[in-house]
Amino acid sequence: MHINDDSKGTYMADTSFVPAIAALLGVALAQGVAMFQGWLDRKHKRRILLREKYEEFALIFLESRKQSVKLYNCASSAEILEIMLLDDANKALLIAKLYFPELCEPVKRYIDSFSILIQLTNNSYVSCGTSAILAATTGYLQTESKKIKYAEAGKAYGDASDFLNDEIVRNSSTYTQN
Repeated sequence: MHINDDSKGTYMADTSFVPAIAALLGVALAQGVAMFQGWLDRKHKRRILLREKYEEFALIFLESRKQSVKLYNCASSAEILEIMLLDDANKALLIAKLYFPELCEPVKRYIDSFSILIQLTNNSYVSCGTSAILAATTGYLQTESKKIKYAEAGKAYGDASDFLNDEIVRNSSTYTQN
């Protein structure tokens, strides 16, 4: 009879061990679910941030394109200096560097081509007291070489602007999905 008592004690120890394991597994499972939920929440917040930054980036780029219209009408050094800062384009570059590195090169190309156009406008027209648009419409200070050089710079700027716009559209599905 003594043998049965030992087997009962062992059996009781085995049955108390099972609920303890189940409780530990329950705690571990709850922790795992909480960690997974936290990861999903962080991922969702990151996607929202990227979408907002992408929209901001695109709007800043579009705003920067308006500077080319102002550039053609500049007739003073003060007006050129305001455009020369390239505030919007540089904001777009900063956002690209922080969030969208694949767009950095197209933004740099856009900035470089616009800088060349600004420099050429200033040297060819504004420094002589006229605007590019006035010179083009009246023929004032126009030479064939100036026309060609200015047209090439304008085309390079237009191409860079269009390329960046196309890249923004191409990448939009990556950053703007819900």
